[in-house]
Amino acid sequence: MDNIRLKKVGTLLKETLSKIFSKEGSTIYGNKCLVTVTNVVVTPDLSTARFYFSIFNANNNEETLLLIKQHSYRIRGLIGNETRHQLRKIPEIEFFLDDCFNANLIMNQLKRRVA
Repeated sequence: MDNIRLKKVGTLLKETLSKIFSKEGSTIYGNKCLVTVTNVVVTPDLSTARFYFSIFNANNNEETLLLIKQHSYRIRGLIGNETRHQLRKIPEIEFFLDDCFNANLIMNQLKRRVA
């Protein structure tokens, strides 16, 4: 039962943050890059949500992640405004880079070289 609830909350948070980034992303991290929410992991007590991102077309992914982290208080408030009728308490948020996509790109390039 708890596992289903965690997945539902994670999906809700992922969709909400995606909407926020599509509307407010240019003021948070600028117009030059594209940020995609790839995964959300919610702790069992629903107190923390860990967001994983893929960042495309950025000069420095770490710099973009730092800009997002600097706006975490504002982002959490926007999430709270969007989900106030679905969630009783808005979890603390943490942001991480998801390197799976970059690893897949490197693997595909290596496969092309071998073939």
